Amino acid sequence: MDVVGVIKRITDAHSKDFTGKKGPFTVWSIGILMDNGEWYNIKAFEKQKAEALLQSDQLKRSWKVGDEVKMFLEAEDDAAKYWKIVSIAPSSPMDEVEVEDIVDAEETDHAENANAKAVEEKVITPEEKKEMDDKKPVKDMKKVSDYKSTEADKYELGMAKNNAAIIFAAMIPTGDPVKAKEFIKEEAKYYTTLTKALYEKGRMLREELLGY
Repeated sequence: MDVVGVIKRITDAHSKDFTGKKGPFTVWSIGILMDNGEWYNIKAFEKQKAEALLQSDQLKRSWKVGDEVKMFLEAEDDAAKYWKIVSIAPSSPMDEVEVEDIVDAEETDHAENANAKAVEEKVITPEEKKEMDDKKPVKDMKKVSDYKSTEADKYELGMAKNNAAIIFAAMIPTGDPVKAKEFIKEEAKYYTTLTKALYEKGRMLREELLGY
């Protein structure tokens, strides 16, 4: 199950102690309020792991109020009455672009348009035109292609990690937090293997279909 929307509030991490069949244990929780008016929770046995889910690999920062995201949820009980967040991703690839970058791009466009208009209004001699053409930088298509592939690879890795987290989370035993914790500790390497496999497959498919 997934939820798409805008984050309205994020609580601090807080803990709650429980008593299980194999002894007491602690669950850390972080609440996220979405623009649909519903609260959703990140839960983990360690504070660091709960807070780690608030980190965006795509944006290289923590998720914050105002971000438009897609949250992937997992049922905590067989009746699917209670759900927890297992991963968070941008709701679309455009979410990877910072607002500052968009503003800078718009200002650059305005400046370039103003310069182009000034050149059009000036009468340019053939000699001046030739000199301007000689000084015009040659576009390095290989550099453009490499940059495009690098950015696509970053996005591919982020999606691979999110999808691997969903698949891995579905394998975790439910109903017994102690067994769940043991499973995560013993089978964590499977998540890494799965992430790498999804990443490489995604890259191959992208190169086959899009050429980069």
